[in-house]
Amino acid sequence: MLTVLFIVPSLRRAGAETQIIDLVNSLRDPEIQCHLLCFQDDFSQRDRISDDIRLHHVRRRGKYDVSFVSGIAEVIDGEAIDIVHGALVFSVLVGWLARRRAKRKPHLIGAIHTTLLLGFKEKAHDRLIYQWIFRRCDAIVFVCQKQADIWVQRYPFLRKKSTVIHNGIDLDKFVAGLPAETDADFLRGYDFPDNVYIISCIAGFRPEKGHDLLIEAFRRLDVNAHLFLAGDGEQRASTAALVGNLGLSSRVHFLGNVADVRPLLRVTDITVLASTSVETFSLAMLESMAMGVPMVAPDIGGLSEAIVHDQTGWVYPAGDVDRLAALLGQGAQDRAKLKAMGVQARDLVEKHYSKDIMADSMASLIYSVAERAL
Repeated sequence: MLTVLFIVPSLRRAGAETQIIDLVNSLRDPEIQCHLLCFQDDFSQRDRISDDIRLHHVRRRGKYDVSFVSGIAEVIDGEAIDIVHGALVFSVLVGWLARRRAKRKPHLIGAIHTTLLLGFKEKAHDRLIYQWIFRRCDAIVFVCQKQADIWVQRYPFLRKKSTVIHNGIDLDKFVAGLPAETDADFLRGYDFPDNVYIISCIAGFRPEKGHDLLIEAFRRLDVNAHLFLAGDGEQRASTAALVGNLGLSSRVHFLGNVADVRPLLRVTDITVLASTSVETFSLAMLESMAMGVPMVAPDIGGLSEAIVHDQTGWVYPAGDVDRLAALLGQGAQDRAKLKAMGVQARDLVEKHYSKDIMADSMASLIYSVAERAL
């Protein structure tokens, strides 16, 4: 039996945290026992964790608190942990520090969910930190090939210890054509005609998500369209102000954080991402595709690994408002094309991006790492 401790900062509703919860829930190998540990106080997704997953909370009491690392070391020793898996760079660092303090010396896997930008140079101390941490990992996991290529180009020593495990989702949960009980109520209160064109964007309101570009592209559409924005964040208020200034308040709808996006996706014709710089391998993208809803997204990060242009969706140059508006308009004019792309999108996710494929790949990596001598 191998005992694996997965470390995430919190259980907040965000991409990396959601993916790790999905991963531990899906790892059903009888020879692998999963523990999940967080050190911040956001437990928004606690109810999603399977009962057989042992959950630990070791509170970090402030930005400069390092005493919590000793608490994690106690978990490593008390639970006889064989492998520590850190999700996001800081969690990898925390895992290594805890390993140093613990009596047991488990292997260390680092999972990197962010993408470096080509041509961007990190600060000197960040570069030193990355090299220092990653050299101490037995394996590094990336969530898409483009992300791995950029990191390896910047840090060539990663090539020998890197592997790509794409995000995966629950295909039994995200199914097209099987409405949940809440679907019938979703559009209640909206006076929409039958032929309304519904666009949805599921993304946090942060600068890199490009909501201002999306609003501008939507403004240019000469069709009966409505835009739903699911998510929250620092730029929600400024985005709402922009919508009001452009006279779009009756057609742009702010939903806040949505725990279950399926009712929204079932009434959506096309989903969209307008990110300008950073995207890795979006869970929102996979959820949309699994529901048979094609996405239009910028050609950054690993998005185009799943969105095959004109087959499972559309990609456009990041920041190109003209092209984004044109593609959204094209979808409004050709609903049959959207449906055809949606069918192909679902098929692609079934073949390559299920939670079971993700879990099997991680199990193989765990066994491989466990066989290495410390």
